[in-house]
Amino acid sequence: MIELDPAVRPRKSQAIQLPTVVFLAVSIALGSMMTMGFLLYASVVSSPTLVDYLFPEHHFCPGQYSMDMLPGEQDPAAEIHLSQKQQLQALEQPTLNSNLTSNLTSSFMAKDRKLEDGDPPSVSILIGILTTAKKTERRQLLRTAYRVQSTQLADVEVKFVMGKLEDEEDKVLVSMESLVYGDILELECAENMNHGKTFTFFSTVSEMARIGRARSYSYVMKTDDDSYVRVDNLAKRLLSLSRTDLYYGYILPCENHDPYAWYMAGMGYLISWDLVDWIRESPLVRNNTDGTEDKLVGEWFNEGGKAKNRVNDKPLFYDHPAFGGNCAHELIPESILVHQVKTAERWADVLKFFEADLLNISLPIRVLLQVSSAPEVRNLSIPAASTGKGGSHCSIARYTYNQRSKTWATSVSEDQYNHFFLV
Repeated sequence: MIELDPAVRPRKSQAIQLPTVVFLAVSIALGSMMTMGFLLYASVVSSPTLVDYLFPEHHFCPGQYSMDMLPGEQDPAAEIHLSQKQQLQALEQPTLNSNLTSNLTSSFMAKDRKLEDGDPPSVSILIGILTTAKKTERRQLLRTAYRVQSTQLADVEVKFVMGKLEDEEDKVLVSMESLVYGDILELECAENMNHGKTFTFFSTVSEMARIGRARSYSYVMKTDDDSYVRVDNLAKRLLSLSRTDLYYGYILPCENHDPYAWYMAGMGYLISWDLVDWIRESPLVRNNTDGTEDKLVGEWFNEGGKAKNRVNDKPLFYDHPAFGGNCAHELIPESILVHQVKTAERWADVLKFFEADLLNISLPIRVLLQVSSAPEVRNLSIPAASTGKGGSHCSIARYTYNQRSKTWATSVSEDQYNHFFLV
Protein backbone atom coordinates (compact mmCIF):
# COMPACT_ATOMS: atom_id res chain seq x y z
CA MET A 1 0.00 0.00 0.00
CA ILE A 2 1.38 3.28 -1.12
CA GLU A 3 1.05 6.10 1.41
CA LEU A 4 0.72 9.73 0.31
CA ASP A 5 3.11 12.24 1.57
CA PRO A 6 1.45 14.25 4.35
CA ALA A 7 2.48 17.47 2.55
CA VAL A 8 0.23 16.64 -0.40
CA ARG A 9 -2.72 15.13 1.46
CA PRO A 10 -5.97 17.16 1.27
CA ARG A 11 -6.70 19.03 4.41
CA LYS A 12 -10.10 18.88 6.04
CA SER A 13 -9.78 22.50 7.17
CA GLN A 14 -9.77 23.72 3.50
CA ALA A 15 -13.15 22.13 2.92
CA ILE A 16 -14.43 23.70 6.06
CA GLN A 17 -13.31 27.26 4.88
CA LEU A 18 -15.27 27.22 1.55
CA PRO A 19 -18.49 28.75 3.02
CA THR A 20 -16.36 31.47 4.56
CA VAL A 21 -14.89 32.33 1.17
CA VAL A 22 -18.36 32.53 -0.39
CA PHE A 23 -19.58 34.73 2.45
CA LEU A 24 -16.66 37.10 2.03
CA ALA A 25 -17.21 37.32 -1.75
CA VAL A 26 -20.90 38.13 -1.29
CA SER A 27 -20.08 40.73 1.37
CA ILE A 28 -17.54 42.43 -0.88
CA ALA A 29 -20.03 42.49 -3.78
CA LEU A 30 -22.77 43.98 -1.60
CA GLY A 31 -20.38 46.55 -0.18
CA SER A 32 -19.32 47.59 -3.68
CA MET A 33 -22.94 47.95 -4.79
CA MET A 34 -23.77 50.08 -1.75
CA THR A 35 -20.74 52.30 -2.40
CA MET A 36 -21.68 52.76 -6.05
CA GLY A 37 -25.25 53.53 -5.05
CA PHE A 38 -24.13 56.15 -2.57
CA LEU A 39 -21.86 57.79 -5.16
CA LEU A 40 -24.67 57.81 -7.74
CA TYR A 41 -27.06 59.37 -5.20
CA ALA A 42 -24.51 62.04 -4.33
CA SER A 43 -23.98 62.90 -8.00
CA VAL A 44 -27.74 63.13 -8.60
CA VAL A 45 -28.28 65.38 -5.59
CA SER A 46 -25.52 67.71 -6.71
CA SER A 47 -26.82 67.89 -10.30
CA PRO A 48 -30.27 69.47 -10.70
CA THR A 49 -30.01 68.98 -14.46
CA LEU A 50 -29.66 65.23 -13.96
CA VAL A 51 -32.56 65.25 -11.52
CA ASP A 52 -34.77 67.04 -14.01
CA TYR A 53 -33.75 64.54 -16.68
CA LEU A 54 -34.37 61.45 -14.55
CA PHE A 55 -37.40 62.83 -12.71
CA PRO A 56 -39.07 65.40 -14.98
CA GLU A 57 -41.94 65.91 -12.57
CA HIS A 58 -39.61 66.74 -9.69
CA HIS A 59 -38.23 70.31 -9.63
CA PHE A 60 -35.25 70.23 -7.35
CA CYS A 61 -34.07 73.47 -5.76
CA PRO A 62 -30.27 73.21 -5.64
CA GLY A 63 -28.22 74.57 -2.82
CA GLN A 64 -31.14 75.18 -0.51
CA TYR A 65 -29.03 74.10 2.43
CA SER A 66 -25.62 74.84 0.98
CA MET A 67 -22.83 75.31 3.50
CA ASP A 68 -21.72 78.33 1.45
CA MET A 69 -24.96 80.19 2.20
CA LEU A 70 -26.00 82.01 5.29
CA PRO A 71 -29.19 80.95 7.11
CA GLY A 72 -32.22 82.43 5.41
CA GLU A 73 -30.46 83.12 2.10
CA GLN A 74 -32.04 81.89 -1.13
CA ASP A 75 -29.84 80.21 -3.70
CA PRO A 76 -29.93 82.26 -6.95
CA ALA A 77 -30.01 79.00 -8.90
CA ALA A 78 -33.35 78.19 -7.27
CA GLU A 79 -34.74 81.45 -8.63
CA ILE A 80 -33.45 80.54 -12.08
CA HIS A 81 -35.23 77.20 -11.95
CA LEU A 82 -38.42 78.85 -10.76
CA SER A 83 -38.21 81.35 -13.63
CA GLN A 84 -37.68 78.54 -16.14
CA LYS A 85 -40.69 76.70 -14.73
CA GLN A 86 -42.88 79.80 -15.06
CA GLN A 87 -41.68 80.38 -18.62
CA LEU A 88 -42.42 76.80 -19.60
CA GLN A 89 -45.89 77.12 -18.09
CA ALA A 90 -46.37 80.25 -20.18
CA LEU A 91 -45.27 78.34 -23.26
CA GLU A 92 -47.88 75.67 -22.54
CA GLN A 93 -50.45 78.48 -22.66
CA PRO A 94 -49.26 80.56 -25.65
CA THR A 95 -51.63 83.47 -25.04
CA LEU A 96 -49.54 85.92 -23.04
CA ASN A 97 -51.64 87.52 -20.36
CA SER A 98 -49.91 90.76 -19.39
CA ASN A 99 -50.87 90.27 -15.74
CA LEU A 100 -49.19 86.88 -15.58
CA THR A 101 -46.38 86.33 -18.05
CA SER A 102 -44.94 89.73 -18.91
CA ASN A 103 -42.27 90.58 -16.38
CA LEU A 104 -41.09 94.15 -16.49
CA THR A 105 -37.60 93.42 -15.27
CA SER A 106 -35.42 92.71 -18.31
CA SER A 107 -33.44 95.66 -19.56
CA PHE A 108 -31.42 96.50 -22.63
CA MET A 109 -29.39 98.77 -20.37
CA ALA A 110 -28.32 96.08 -17.91
CA LYS A 111 -24.62 96.58 -18.58
CA ASP A 112 -24.84 100.16 -17.31
CA ARG A 113 -27.57 99.95 -14.70
CA LYS A 114 -25.44 101.70 -12.06
CA LEU A 115 -23.30 104.78 -11.92
CA GLU A 116 -19.56 104.60 -11.52
CA ASP A 117 -19.76 105.38 -7.81
CA GLY A 118 -21.98 102.36 -7.25
CA ASP A 119 -25.22 104.25 -6.61
CA PRO A 120 -28.20 103.21 -8.74
CA PRO A 121 -29.53 105.81 -11.22
CA SER A 122 -32.18 108.06 -9.73
CA VAL A 123 -34.25 108.13 -12.93
CA SER A 124 -36.06 105.11 -14.35
CA ILE A 125 -37.72 105.00 -17.75
CA LEU A 126 -39.98 102.44 -19.38
CA ILE A 127 -40.05 102.73 -23.17
CA GLY A 128 -43.09 100.98 -24.59
CA ILE A 129 -42.78 100.32 -28.31
CA LEU A 130 -46.24 99.75 -29.79
CA THR A 131 -46.00 97.02 -32.41
CA THR A 132 -47.94 94.09 -33.85
CA ALA A 133 -47.33 90.36 -33.65
CA LYS A 134 -46.28 89.94 -37.29
CA LYS A 135 -43.40 92.43 -37.09
CA THR A 136 -40.86 89.92 -35.80
CA GLU A 137 -37.99 91.18 -37.96
CA ARG A 138 -38.57 94.80 -36.89
CA ARG A 139 -38.44 93.79 -33.23
CA GLN A 140 -35.16 91.98 -33.78
CA LEU A 141 -33.70 95.05 -35.45
CA LEU A 142 -34.88 97.27 -32.61
CA ARG A 143 -33.40 94.93 -30.00
CA THR A 144 -30.04 95.27 -31.72
CA ALA A 145 -30.37 99.05 -32.03
CA TYR A 146 -31.08 99.42 -28.30
CA ARG A 147 -28.66 96.80 -27.00
CA VAL A 148 -25.68 98.65 -28.46
CA GLN A 149 -26.73 101.79 -26.57
CA SER A 150 -26.04 102.43 -22.91
CA THR A 151 -26.46 105.12 -20.30
CA GLN A 152 -25.31 105.60 -16.74
CA LEU A 153 -27.87 108.32 -16.07
CA ALA A 154 -31.04 106.26 -15.97
CA ASP A 155 -32.40 102.77 -15.52
CA VAL A 156 -34.02 102.19 -18.91
CA GLU A 157 -36.23 99.28 -19.92
CA VAL A 158 -37.68 98.62 -23.36
CA LYS A 159 -40.84 96.59 -23.93
CA PHE A 160 -42.72 95.64 -27.10
CA VAL A 161 -46.43 96.24 -26.62
CA MET A 162 -49.08 94.42 -28.64
CA GLY A 163 -52.76 93.61 -28.43
CA LYS A 164 -54.21 90.25 -27.45
CA LEU A 165 -52.95 87.46 -29.67
CA GLU A 166 -55.72 85.74 -31.60
CA ASP A 167 -53.89 83.86 -34.35
CA GLU A 168 -52.61 80.45 -33.23
CA GLU A 169 -49.37 80.88 -35.13
CA ASP A 170 -48.76 84.24 -33.43
CA LYS A 171 -49.49 82.73 -30.02
CA VAL A 172 -46.74 80.16 -30.46
CA LEU A 173 -44.12 82.37 -32.12
CA VAL A 174 -44.60 85.37 -29.84
CA SER A 175 -44.61 83.09 -26.80
CA MET A 176 -41.26 81.68 -27.90
CA GLU A 177 -39.99 85.23 -28.43
CA SER A 178 -41.13 86.22 -24.96
CA LEU A 179 -39.51 83.11 -23.49
CA VAL A 180 -36.16 84.05 -25.01
CA TYR A 181 -36.15 87.83 -24.53
CA GLY A 182 -38.71 88.56 -21.79
CA ASP A 183 -39.61 91.90 -23.38
CA ILE A 184 -43.15 91.32 -24.68
CA LEU A 185 -46.16 92.97 -23.06
CA GLU A 186 -49.46 91.59 -24.35
CA LEU A 187 -52.50 93.69 -23.51
CA GLU A 188 -56.01 92.55 -22.72
CA CYS A 189 -57.47 94.32 -25.74
CA ALA A 190 -57.80 93.59 -29.43
CA GLU A 191 -54.93 94.75 -31.61
CA ASN A 192 -55.64 98.30 -32.78
CA MET A 193 -54.11 101.73 -33.26
CA ASN A 194 -56.80 104.23 -32.31
CA HIS A 195 -59.30 102.25 -30.25
CA GLY A 196 -57.84 102.09 -26.77
CA LYS A 197 -54.45 100.42 -27.15
CA THR A 198 -52.51 103.38 -25.72
CA PHE A 199 -54.94 103.70 -22.82
CA THR A 200 -54.63 99.97 -22.11
CA PHE A 201 -50.84 100.18 -22.21
CA PHE A 202 -50.60 102.96 -19.62
CA SER A 203 -53.33 101.54 -17.40
CA THR A 204 -51.87 98.00 -17.52
CA VAL A 205 -48.40 99.18 -16.51
CA SER A 206 -49.91 101.16 -13.64
CA GLU A 207 -52.14 98.29 -12.50
CA MET A 208 -49.29 95.77 -12.54
CA ALA A 209 -47.25 98.05 -10.32
CA ARG A 210 -50.24 98.66 -8.02
CA ILE A 211 -50.79 94.97 -7.35
CA GLY A 212 -47.08 94.25 -6.98
CA ARG A 213 -46.61 92.30 -10.21
CA ALA A 214 -44.16 94.84 -11.64
CA ARG A 215 -42.29 97.97 -10.65
CA SER A 216 -43.12 101.63 -11.07
CA TYR A 217 -40.96 104.11 -12.98
CA SER A 218 -40.12 107.77 -12.97
CA TYR A 219 -41.42 108.07 -16.53
CA VAL A 220 -43.18 105.97 -19.15
CA MET A 221 -42.66 106.64 -22.85
CA LYS A 222 -44.95 105.53 -25.64
CA THR A 223 -43.34 105.22 -29.06
CA ASP A 224 -43.73 103.29 -32.32
CA ASP A 225 -41.69 100.58 -34.01
CA ASP A 226 -40.59 103.01 -36.74
CA SER A 227 -39.03 105.35 -34.17
CA TYR A 228 -35.45 105.28 -32.89
CA VAL A 229 -34.74 106.72 -29.43
CA ARG A 230 -31.27 107.88 -28.35
CA VAL A 231 -31.43 106.66 -24.78
CA ASP A 232 -28.52 108.56 -23.25
CA ASN A 233 -29.65 111.87 -24.78
CA LEU A 234 -33.15 111.26 -23.42
CA ALA A 235 -31.80 110.50 -19.94
CA LYS A 236 -29.66 113.65 -19.93
CA ARG A 237 -32.65 115.76 -20.92
CA LEU A 238 -34.90 114.32 -18.23
CA LEU A 239 -32.44 115.20 -15.47
CA SER A 240 -33.47 118.84 -15.86
CA LEU A 241 -37.23 118.23 -16.13
CA SER A 242 -39.99 117.76 -13.58
CA ARG A 243 -40.69 114.33 -12.09
CA THR A 244 -44.41 115.07 -11.81
CA ASP A 245 -47.19 116.24 -14.12
CA LEU A 246 -44.79 116.08 -17.08
CA TYR A 247 -45.90 115.73 -20.72
CA TYR A 248 -42.85 115.70 -22.97
CA GLY A 249 -42.30 115.25 -26.71
CA TYR A 250 -42.86 116.93 -30.07
CA ILE A 251 -45.82 119.29 -30.21
CA LEU A 252 -47.98 119.30 -33.33
CA PRO A 253 -48.35 120.70 -35.88
CA CYS A 254 -44.73 120.82 -37.05
CA GLU A 255 -44.65 124.62 -37.17
CA ASN A 256 -46.05 124.97 -33.66
CA HIS A 257 -43.75 125.75 -30.72
CA ASP A 258 -46.29 126.18 -27.92
CA PRO A 259 -46.50 122.89 -25.98
CA TYR A 260 -49.85 123.93 -24.51
CA ALA A 261 -51.47 124.69 -27.86
CA TRP A 262 -52.21 121.12 -29.01
CA TYR A 263 -50.78 117.65 -28.34
CA MET A 264 -47.51 115.70 -28.59
CA ALA A 265 -46.97 113.64 -31.73
CA GLY A 266 -47.45 109.89 -31.52
CA MET A 267 -43.92 109.28 -32.83
CA GLY A 268 -42.94 109.30 -29.17
CA TYR A 269 -44.03 111.11 -26.03
CA LEU A 270 -43.21 110.64 -22.37
CA ILE A 271 -45.27 111.22 -19.23
CA SER A 272 -44.40 111.13 -15.54
CA TRP A 273 -45.57 108.23 -13.38
CA ASP A 274 -48.27 110.22 -11.59
CA LEU A 275 -49.97 110.78 -14.95
CA VAL A 276 -49.71 107.06 -15.75
CA ASP A 277 -51.60 106.32 -12.52
CA TRP A 278 -54.13 109.05 -13.28
CA ILE A 279 -54.87 107.54 -16.70
CA ARG A 280 -55.70 104.21 -15.03
CA GLU A 281 -57.87 105.78 -12.33
CA SER A 282 -59.75 108.49 -14.23
CA PRO A 283 -63.31 107.79 -15.46
CA LEU A 284 -62.82 110.73 -17.83
CA VAL A 285 -60.08 108.79 -19.61
CA ARG A 286 -61.74 105.38 -19.39
CA ASN A 287 -64.84 106.71 -21.13
CA ASN A 288 -62.91 108.39 -23.95
CA THR A 289 -60.55 105.90 -25.60
CA ASP A 290 -61.78 105.82 -29.18
CA GLY A 291 -60.01 108.20 -31.56
CA THR A 292 -56.58 109.28 -32.79
CA GLU A 293 -54.41 108.05 -29.93
CA ASP A 294 -51.92 110.90 -29.58
CA LYS A 295 -54.64 113.52 -29.93
CA LEU A 296 -56.73 111.74 -27.29
CA VAL A 297 -53.88 111.89 -24.78
CA GLY A 298 -53.70 115.67 -25.18
CA GLU A 299 -57.47 115.90 -24.75
CA TRP A 300 -57.34 113.81 -21.56
CA PHE A 301 -54.83 116.15 -19.98
CA ASN A 302 -56.63 119.30 -21.11
CA GLU A 303 -60.03 118.13 -19.86
CA GLY A 304 -58.60 116.76 -16.62
CA GLY A 305 -56.48 119.83 -15.89
CA LYS A 306 -53.36 117.66 -15.92
CA ALA A 307 -49.85 117.82 -17.42
CA LYS A 308 -49.11 121.35 -16.34
CA ASN A 309 -45.44 120.74 -17.09
CA ARG A 310 -45.34 120.42 -20.87
CA VAL A 311 -42.08 120.43 -22.80
CA ASN A 312 -41.73 120.57 -26.58
CA ASP A 313 -38.23 119.48 -27.59
CA LYS A 314 -37.88 120.45 -31.23
CA PRO A 315 -35.65 119.96 -33.18
CA LEU A 316 -34.47 116.91 -31.18
CA PHE A 317 -37.58 114.93 -32.19
CA TYR A 318 -38.10 114.75 -35.96
CA ASP A 319 -38.91 112.64 -39.00
CA HIS A 320 -36.17 110.97 -41.00
CA PRO A 321 -34.90 113.31 -43.75
CA ALA A 322 -35.82 110.80 -46.47
CA PHE A 323 -39.46 111.00 -45.37
CA GLY A 324 -39.55 114.72 -46.09
CA GLY A 325 -42.13 117.20 -44.91
CA ASN A 326 -42.08 120.00 -42.37
CA CYS A 327 -41.30 117.66 -39.44
CA ALA A 328 -38.12 116.28 -41.06
CA HIS A 329 -34.53 117.48 -41.05
CA GLU A 330 -31.03 116.06 -41.28
CA LEU A 331 -29.74 113.69 -38.59
CA ILE A 332 -27.97 115.44 -35.71
CA PRO A 333 -25.94 113.92 -32.84
CA GLU A 334 -28.11 115.54 -30.17
CA SER A 335 -31.21 113.70 -31.43
CA ILE A 336 -33.59 112.20 -28.93
CA LEU A 337 -35.98 110.54 -31.38
CA VAL A 338 -35.97 109.91 -35.14
CA HIS A 339 -39.30 108.91 -36.65
CA GLN A 340 -40.43 107.38 -39.95
CA VAL A 341 -37.57 104.87 -39.99
CA LYS A 342 -39.65 102.36 -41.92
CA THR A 343 -37.20 100.79 -44.38
CA ALA A 344 -33.95 98.84 -44.08
CA GLU A 345 -32.19 101.64 -45.97
CA ARG A 346 -33.32 104.25 -43.42
CA TRP A 347 -32.36 102.03 -40.50
CA ALA A 348 -28.91 101.55 -42.01
CA ASP A 349 -28.62 105.31 -42.46
CA VAL A 350 -29.61 106.00 -38.85
CA LEU A 351 -27.37 103.34 -37.32
CA LYS A 352 -24.46 104.37 -39.53
CA PHE A 353 -24.82 107.94 -38.31
CA PHE A 354 -25.27 107.29 -34.60
CA GLU A 355 -23.12 104.19 -34.16
CA ALA A 356 -20.22 105.16 -36.44
CA ASP A 357 -17.63 104.56 -33.72
CA LEU A 358 -18.92 101.06 -33.06
CA LEU A 359 -19.05 100.29 -36.76
CA ASN A 360 -15.63 101.88 -37.39
CA ILE A 361 -16.82 103.94 -40.36
CA SER A 362 -16.40 107.56 -41.40
CA LEU A 363 -19.23 110.01 -41.91
CA PRO A 364 -19.39 113.38 -43.65
CA ILE A 365 -20.98 116.16 -41.65
CA ARG A 366 -24.16 118.05 -42.42
CA VAL A 367 -23.70 121.72 -41.65
CA LEU A 368 -26.84 123.33 -43.04
CA LEU A 369 -29.69 121.46 -41.41
CA GLN A 370 -32.88 121.73 -43.40
CA VAL A 371 -35.45 122.26 -40.67
CA SER A 372 -38.57 124.30 -40.32
CA SER A 373 -38.71 124.79 -36.57
CA ALA A 374 -37.22 126.45 -33.51
CA PRO A 375 -36.57 130.09 -34.54
CA GLU A 376 -34.00 130.55 -31.80
CA VAL A 377 -30.34 129.91 -31.14
CA ARG A 378 -29.48 126.31 -30.26
CA ASN A 379 -26.22 124.91 -28.96
CA LEU A 380 -25.52 121.87 -31.09
CA SER A 381 -22.16 120.14 -30.83
CA ILE A 382 -21.42 118.66 -34.24
CA PRO A 383 -18.28 116.59 -34.99
CA ALA A 384 -16.57 117.63 -38.20
CA ALA A 385 -14.85 115.75 -41.00
CA SER A 386 -15.00 112.22 -39.55
CA THR A 387 -16.61 110.46 -36.63
CA GLY A 388 -14.93 107.15 -37.32
CA LYS A 389 -12.35 105.67 -34.98
CA GLY A 390 -9.08 107.53 -35.33
CA GLY A 391 -10.74 110.35 -37.25
CA SER A 392 -10.17 114.02 -36.42
CA HIS A 393 -12.79 115.85 -34.38
CA CYS A 394 -13.73 119.42 -33.72
CA SER A 395 -16.76 121.10 -32.21
CA ILE A 396 -18.97 123.74 -33.82
CA ALA A 397 -21.17 124.74 -30.95
CA ARG A 398 -23.28 127.72 -31.92
CA TYR A 399 -25.90 127.40 -34.65
CA THR A 400 -28.35 130.12 -35.62
CA TYR A 401 -31.69 129.47 -37.26
CA ASN A 402 -32.65 131.65 -40.23
CA GLN A 403 -36.42 132.03 -40.26
CA ARG A 404 -36.52 133.25 -43.86
CA SER A 405 -34.46 130.47 -45.42
CA LYS A 406 -35.52 127.93 -42.82
CA THR A 407 -31.97 126.63 -42.38
CA TRP A 408 -29.45 126.29 -39.60
CA ALA A 409 -26.09 127.94 -40.24
CA THR A 410 -22.80 128.63 -38.53
CA SER A 411 -19.78 130.72 -39.36
CA VAL A 412 -17.29 128.62 -41.31
CA SER A 413 -14.99 129.64 -44.11
CA GLU A 414 -15.99 128.90 -47.67
CA ASP A 415 -12.98 126.58 -48.03
CA GLN A 416 -13.98 124.64 -44.94
CA TYR A 417 -17.52 124.37 -46.19
CA ASN A 418 -16.51 123.20 -49.67
CA HIS A 419 -13.99 120.72 -48.30
CA PHE A 420 -15.84 119.10 -45.42
CA PHE A 421 -19.54 119.78 -45.49
CA LEU A 422 -22.59 118.54 -47.30
CA VAL A 423 -25.78 120.50 -47.68
